[in-house]
Amino acid sequence: MLPTPFGARHTSRGDWQRELTKAPDRGILPDSSSAPMEGGDPCWRRPVPNTPARKKQMRQDEARRARNRWRKRTLKDRTKDFMTAIHDRDVAAAETAFRAVQKELDRVSTTSTIHKNHAARRKSRLSRRLRDLKASAG
Repeated sequence: MLPTPFGARHTSRGDWQRELTKAPDRGILPDSSSAPMEGGDPCWRRPVPNTPARKKQMRQDEARRARNRWRKRTLKDRTKDFMTAIHDRDVAAAETAFRAVQKELDRVSTTSTIHKNHAARRKSRLSRRLRDLKASAG
C-alpha cells in the first residue's frame, strides 16, 4: 500500500484533502487564495450559482444556517449552565437553569432546527440528572 500524502490517514480522498487545507504552514498551499474560507469549506468546493433563483436560495440558506447555529449555540450555553449547577451540587441554581433549558428546547423544537423528539429526549435526560441531584441532596 502506498503511503498517503503528508502522513494523512487513508480513508478517502476528501479526508486527506481536508488535512491539506489545515496545513498552510508546511508550504503546501502556495497562496491565500486557495486557503479555506471562514465556514471551513474550501473555496474551490463552493458551488457557483447560475441563476438568480439559485443566488437567492444560497442567500436564504446562509441566513438559515446562521440562525440554526445561533439557536444550537444558545441551547449549548443553557445546557452548560445547567450542568455546571449539577456539578456544583447547587439544587436551586440547577432548577433555575433547568427551567431555562426546558424553555429554550421547547422554543427551538417548534422550528426545524431540532426535532421535537430530540428535544423531549434531552429534557428527559436533564430532568433525570436534576431528580438524582435532589435525591442525593436531601
